Amino acid sequence: MVAPYFRDPALWPVTLVLVAHLVLGIAIAALDTWRSGFGYGAVALGLLGVASLASWWRDARHRRFGPTSWTLLGCGVVGAACAIAADRYAWY
Repeated sequence: MVAPYFRDPALWPVTLVLVAHLVLGIAIAALDTWRSGFGYGAVALGLLGVASLASWWRDARHRRFGPTSWTLLGCGVVGAACAIAADRYAWY
């Protein structure tokens, strides 16, 4: 479903925008969870975590991690870093 976005260079700008929005969503959900405790942000992070684990599990069965798994991992790491920076420097 998302593989054509990684293969076709004409769709890379669309992929970049989608990844940027995913990172922003993760950062907002993580910041909401850290600031207000368990709430909607924690539910969103949990659902994203389950989706990421499902993707990684599927790729691990084939013994090859594809671009979707690496993108989800990168979005999680960058989103968490953005949330930590926003909390530390009061960018909210």
